[in-house]
Amino acid sequence: MPPMFDLILKTNGDITTRTVEFSDAAEAWRLGRLLYPNQICGVVLRDAPSTSSSCHR
Repeated sequence: MPPMFDLILKTNGDITTRTVEFSDAAEAWRLGRLLYPNQICGVVLRDAPSTSSSCHR
């Protein structure tokens, strides 16, 4: 299973995340720039799968 990354997005002053599966961070960045060109702020590798997170909105 490929690693999971959170795309950090800023929309109308709010920070949100979208989780994606890619082989590496560079591919996750490419997807983020393609899908969210004016919103992407960062990409973070997830440590382990979780069912819920207080950081997600």
